[in-house]
Amino acid sequence: AELAAVRGEPLAALDTARRIMSGAGASVTALDRLGELVALLLADPALSSHLVMDFGLARGIAYYNGIIFEVTHPAQQRSLGGGGRYDPLARALGSPESVPAAGFAYNLESLMELVMGDTGNAPGEESGLLSWPAAALVLAGGLKTHQHAMSAAREMRREGLLVELDVGGSSLEQALSYASKKGFNQVVLVSEDGKRTTHQVGPDNEARL
Repeated sequence: AELAAVRGEPLAALDTARRIMSGAGASVTALDRLGELVALLLADPALSSHLVMDFGLARGIAYYNGIIFEVTHPAQQRSLGGGGRYDPLARALGSPESVPAAGFAYNLESLMELVMGDTGNAPGEESGLLSWPAAALVLAGGLKTHQHAMSAAREMRREGLLVELDVGGSSLEQALSYASKKGFNQVVLVSEDGKRTTHQVGPDNEARL
């Protein structure tokens, strides 16, 4: 009951949760892993001031087995979406074993209300069609490169690109194949020193350097 009441600034909430669990004689290993994720999120200045840790949050679906999250906006009472980690879902669907998995879904009704506002039209909408900017897939070049990859994705989004960040440890060959299937214009490989190498995906859907 004490733990479920903890909510607020992430680092302070984690410290409070550690005190509660340690006082109860429980392992804090899960909190250590959560702290690693929080450190990555707080490194994004656009996100850090909006991140709230809530140990009482529940999504209401039994297959979640790790961190869960929700996306909110002050102009909307309802959640804009959410998701989390759900390794056991594969077993629930017939797999003989659990499969590492995570995902999320938008609440489209809330999202469209927020985007359209009082006008009923989405920004940039012309003749019923949205004009989307170029899209890119950002790929981390190693285990120690995720922070650089997140920074690259953030900067590219600020430039107006639609950006997806690979979190599955794909090789460059796999990323290029995925990008061509999904219609990305480019794959940006980020090395451990932060250097970025752009690999274009041509209009004929054949990846090229």
